[in-house]
Amino acid sequence: MASGGLTYAQMVSMLRLQSARAFKEDARYTQDLIGIFVNAAYHEIDRKLRWTRCTYDITTVADQVEYIVPSSVREYLHVEYEDEEDTLSELLAIDFHDWTEKKYYDEDSGTPQNYVQHGDRLYLYPPPENAGDTVTIYTVAEPPSLADDDDKPGFPVHLHQLIVDQAAAYLHRAQGDLETYARLDNIVQGKLDEEAHGSALKRGGSGRVMQRGA
Repeated sequence: MASGGLTYAQMVSMLRLQSARAFKEDARYTQDLIGIFVNAAYHEIDRKLRWTRCTYDITTVADQVEYIVPSSVREYLHVEYEDEEDTLSELLAIDFHDWTEKKYYDEDSGTPQNYVQHGDRLYLYPPPENAGDTVTIYTVAEPPSLADDDDKPGFPVHLHQLIVDQAAAYLHRAQGDLETYARLDNIVQGKLDEEAHGSALKRGGSGRVMQRGA
């Protein structure tokens, strides 16, 4: 949870006020719909910042090559394999075609050296010889949606206002005001471009989403 910054309730209230000022009697958005705009904006900005990072652990099954990874995982940054002797090695990414070719010519089990990300599936090559080893995926993940009034975004406080601006852009698009939508969207993107080289974003990751699996 970030300290300072805007709460979910504050962002919803700000957007409702903007809606009332911009559209007056045509502003018929419910609290729930405003919340959808706010969360859509939050997830979009978090995605562009690549901010919410976590690890996801998979416990191997002997000779099993396919493992399901949650849909909240957006991007793989680094994948490690830890065997029963606590030896760590990096798994190198290969494409699906290369994986199927390797698998065709050699299906023997061993210590995995490669992986393929294919939708919500992780494929290992070669198949793990042992059960109980650990594959750790360092990921960029989908942040949990803001729901409670005092919930706050996980990324830097000075960027919270961009959620309101992006949500306002979505609101104008929904009303058919594409000119204002484009202007607000460009403002948000410009600010994100300025932030892209900041030290906080280079470090990346709030660590606030921890996914664990087996």
